[in-house]
Amino acid sequence: MCETYEEQVSRVVDALGRERFQDLTDDLHPDSSIDRVRLFVDRNREKRVEKLRSQLEFVAGVFDDFDHWIDVYVRQHPLAAYDTGTCDAERLLLWLLDKRPLTAEQRDYVLCQRGRHAVEELARCCRAGHLAFQALRARQPADWVDGDWASVTLHVNPIRTNVTFITRALLDPKTDPPTEVLFFPVRNEIATAVLQPEELAALMKLTGAAPCTLDAWRERLKTSRGELLPLAQALVGVGLVAAEVN
Repeated sequence: MCETYEEQVSRVVDALGRERFQDLTDDLHPDSSIDRVRLFVDRNREKRVEKLRSQLEFVAGVFDDFDHWIDVYVRQHPLAAYDTGTCDAERLLLWLLDKRPLTAEQRDYVLCQRGRHAVEELARCCRAGHLAFQALRARQPADWVDGDWASVTLHVNPIRTNVTFITRALLDPKTDPPTEVLFFPVRNEIATAVLQPEELAALMKLTGAAPCTLDAWRERLKTSRGELLPLAQALVGVGLVAAEVN
């Protein structure tokens, strides 16, 4: 039975990735050779390693042997056919967490980078919601807090994830670990915020009701306007919430 084009591509790519060059003899062009194929594979591997180094420079700083682990990962996990490599760095981080004993600080750095990857992926998958929220935030008036509470509608940033850090390596000196850190986009950047447990609970209440008015949020929290306004200003200020004045 003849193999399809897709099957042929998958077979050849798998052989290249695993450096089983002897399996490719029948696929070679008459003017080519195994040595030229080996050179092609070596160059592609070098490009992949360089890309991973660039993408994970932040994490590499807490490892003495990060280049070694990149090389081991690349050799053990060849890219599959039609794999663009866009998730390659994330897979390497998962592999590190699963296969290599990490220090607590290394773990925090890996999880921090994974938090950034998660936000980027969410923004790609939910692009319409991401762009709509950022556009709304760009239009919000600076004096929104001076308006009538019934006229201010709050929207929660739909793109966010959370990571728990267990060391002080990436935390403010005043913050005690373990603590939960939120990752979310602000314009074209990824921001972070550390909320107190009661602030995080209030944000979750808002998430369950949003979009809603300030008063509707206050009623859900059973609190006063004076107590809620500073939190609302802080959440809007960092980019977790957008205020729309009707």
